[in-house]
This record gives sequence, C-alpha cells and structure tokens, in this order.
Amino acid sequence: MKQHYVYRYIDNNDDKIKYIGITSRPLKQRIEEHKKNEQWEALGSWRIEYFIVDTKSQSEAWESHLIALYQTDKWYNKAK
Repeated sequence: MKQHYVYRYIDNNDDKIKYIGITSRPLKQRIEEHKKNEQWEALGSWRIEYFIVDTKSQSEAWESHLIALYQTDKWYNKAK
C-alpha cells in the first residue's frame, strides 16, 4: 500500500504554521523540491512535521482542513 504524507512547515521565528502539503512520493524528495523551487523556503528557518494516511483522498481532505484551520493561504498555500 502506498503511503500518503500530510506535512506542515512551521516557521521557527514565530512558531506559526505557514504551509500545508501532501505527497505520495518520498517526503525527503518533496522537501528537496521545495528547497529548489519555492522562494519562500529560502526566507526562513523551518521545522517540518508530518503524518501518514492510507489514501490520496484522505490526504486531500486533511490538506484542505488544515489549510482552513491554520489559514496558511495567508502565506504560502495559494493554489488551494
């Protein structure tokens, strides 16, 4: 069974959650992509926390819920 990661970037400067993401690829690979492609990733010092769910639909539901809960659309979750 494929693992699906739900992860969040927490800004170490103010302890606010500023990005929620999901991936079914290796989490380390996705974080490296953020480092290369995301301008905001270079702007701060980040702590990354995650949990694993069983299905893509579960990861998408959690992502939507957490974006709304933490209001990360104010920072870096612009696409959803």
